[in-house]
Amino acid sequence: MVANSVANINEKRQMPVLIVNTTNRTYKFRRGIAIGRASPVLEENVVSLESTQEHSEIENVFETDLNVPDVHRGRVLQLLNNNRDVFAFKDTELGQTDTVKMRIDTGDNPPVKLKPYRTPLHKREIVNKAITDMLEANIIRRSNSNYSSPVVF
Repeated sequence: MVANSVANINEKRQMPVLIVNTTNRTYKFRRGIAIGRASPVLEENVVSLESTQEHSEIENVFETDLNVPDVHRGRVLQLLNNNRDVFAFKDTELGQTDTVKMRIDTGDNPPVKLKPYRTPLHKREIVNKAITDMLEANIIRRSNSNYSSPVVF
């Protein structure tokens, strides 16, 4: 298998290609055989490696979780910052798509029905707030279904 990659072509019009054999079979390649396709990177997809001062928002989020050597830290933070619109910093920012429709094949298995647990009186407000927040963020929706599961807290 040839991995997706980005590489520079040298003066001899060659570029390195990583090939991974994930099987137990041995393969031999004849010289000159096509093993993949190359296409140029469009200018609009090029990420600049210059340092910027606009890292603060992303840097605050990734400050403790970013396990990158210091020499690459600025570049990684800039890449993250340039693409910060793809990150959800709050549950209300989570996106949705209707591009792909999912179906879970349960076979002949009957729906899972678990009895609800009693919510202690002192935790009902917390549970109701969590449900309301998830409804407003479109993470969950009201439904009538044969499936049921208790709230776990």
